[in-house]
Amino acid sequence: MTIGDLHLSTPPRPLHLKSVYHVPHLKYNLMSIQKLCADNNCFVIFDKNSVCVKDKISGKVLLRASSNGGVYPISLSSYSPVALASHVAPGPVWHRRLGHCGTRILDRLRKTGNILSNSHFSHDCISCRLGKSQRLPFQEVWHKSTSPLYLIHSDVWQSPVLSTSGFKYYVLFIDDFSRFTWLYPMSRKSEVVSHFKNFKLMVENLFNSKIKIFQSDGGGEFDNHGMREIFLSNGILFRKSCPDTPEQNGIAERKHKHLLELTRTMLLEAKMPANFWVDAVFTATYIINRLPTPNLNGLSPFEKLFHHSPDFSFMRVFGCACFPNFIATSANKLS
Repeated sequence: MTIGDLHLSTPPRPLHLKSVYHVPHLKYNLMSIQKLCADNNCFVIFDKNSVCVKDKISGKVLLRASSNGGVYPISLSSYSPVALASHVAPGPVWHRRLGHCGTRILDRLRKTGNILSNSHFSHDCISCRLGKSQRLPFQEVWHKSTSPLYLIHSDVWQSPVLSTSGFKYYVLFIDDFSRFTWLYPMSRKSEVVSHFKNFKLMVENLFNSKIKIFQSDGGGEFDNHGMREIFLSNGILFRKSCPDTPEQNGIAERKHKHLLELTRTMLLEAKMPANFWVDAVFTATYIINRLPTPNLNGLSPFEKLFHHSPDFSFMRVFGCACFPNFIATSANKLS
C-alpha cells in the first residue's frame, strides 16, 4: 500500500485529494467527504436523488452525481495518455538519471537546454567514487645500485605450451647494477630454489662479491622455507612486493615484456612453432644483454658488468640454416 496525492479534472477547477491510499486489491474507490471539503474549500449537498459539490466562495457546481442503490457513485472521465516532459530536477538527480555521467557533459546539456535543472552539478557522488575508483599513479621509490650483486631482481614466467625439452617455466635473475640477466628454464616452479643456489655460487665466485638484497613478488616459489633458509644463512635481505602490485617488481616485469616481444618476433620470422620458445628466449636474453640501453647511458649490460665490449662477429640470424661438420667424429673420411 502506498500514499500519494490525486487531482480530479473537474470544471470549473480541479479537485485535489491529498493523502490518498493506493490499495491494489480494493474493489471500489472510497472518498472522505470531510477530507474533500477541507482540502478544496467546498461544501456538499445531499438529497435522496443526488449529491452536489459546490465551491464555497463562488457557489459554482464542481461535481454532481446521482444516487444508485443507496450510494452516490461518481463517474469521472479518464485522462487520455500524453507524453510529458521531465520537470525541473536538481543536478544530482540528472546525474543519476543519465548513468552517473561526468559533470562537464551535464553542464553542457543544461546550457543547451536539453535538460532542465535548478542547480549546478558537483562531484560529490558516493556511488561514483566507489564504482569509478582507480589506482593512483605508482610512484617508484628506487635507488640505483652502485656495485654488482647488491640487488638481484627475480620473477617466474609460465609458458602456455611445453617446450621441445619439456620446460613450462623460466626464472630470471637480474643484476640491478648492470641489468645483466640470467635465465633458467624449469619444468616446475619448485626448481627456483636449486637454480638460485647455483646462480648464487656462480656469480659470487665470478665477481668476488656477495648478493645483498633479493627482490621478487610474494609468490610461493620465492616465499618458501628453502629460499628463506638461503637468505637467513647468507645474510640476504628478502624484499617482496605487495599483493596485486606488480609495479614494485617493475624491473623484472619489464624484462619479461622485452624478452617475450623479441622471442615472439624471432619465432615468427623463423616460422618455428611455439614449442621452440626456450631456444628463442635464450637467444633473446643473450642479445639483450649485449645491446646498448638508455638506462646505462648507452652501455650494454655486458659492458657495464665485464668492462669490455661484446663480440658480435659470430652471431647469425635466429633460425637460419646451418651445416654441421662431423668429419672429426666420423668413422672414416667418406662417412
